[in-house]
Amino acid sequence: MKQIKGSIRFAGMLFILATAGSILGGMMIGTAVPDAGASVLTAANRTPLLIGVLLELVNVLCVLGIGSILASALRPGSDRAATGYAVLRTFEAVFCAVAILAPLALLFSAGSTVGSTAPIFAMRAGVMSLMVPVLFSLGALVLYSAMFRQQVVPRFISVWGFSAAVLIFFVGLAGFILPNGLNESLQLALGLPIILNELFLGAWLIIKGFREPVTVTSKQ
Repeated sequence: MKQIKGSIRFAGMLFILATAGSILGGMMIGTAVPDAGASVLTAANRTPLLIGVLLELVNVLCVLGIGSILASALRPGSDRAATGYAVLRTFEAVFCAVAILAPLALLFSAGSTVGSTAPIFAMRAGVMSLMVPVLFSLGALVLYSAMFRQQVVPRFISVWGFSAAVLIFFVGLAGFILPNGLNESLQLALGLPIILNELFLGAWLIIKGFREPVTVTSKQ
């Protein structure tokens, strides 16, 4: 039991690290390469680009860790939800890793110009605007619905997270349907609820952990 509680607390820390790594990593890469078709890699922007890559790699590892730990914790209440969550988070981590290939290619390219890696940066933009938000939101919907049913955390956290995940799902769909997607201000406004929720959930898991899960059979 102590080992399970320790794992849940560790998952809470991973939530916070994943959120910080994803946001700060994307900001650092965006600052280093503001225009993927024209920017030139120099000594000045090489360091923030490298830091951004490392932060996004931290996010990938955290996503895998969260998926594994919480799937194990939720499995006694719902094996199907646990498996679905683990699979979705694994795919999310894979696409996050694919997105890192663009800045990595720039860092190790002989010409040190972004123009030569513009196609892979375009691929990164597509992955980050569609695949990652959709997979993230689907995983979150599975997680929060399972936590709501099993009552392992207060239900307001689950309702908050589920509602915020729906917003992110529509952000991902907008990136696919609309030619230019949503503007950055609107993306931030729609993404803020899930950012705050994941930070709050992470802190809750560190301090409180999970309650004993409620199963369907125990209610009947």
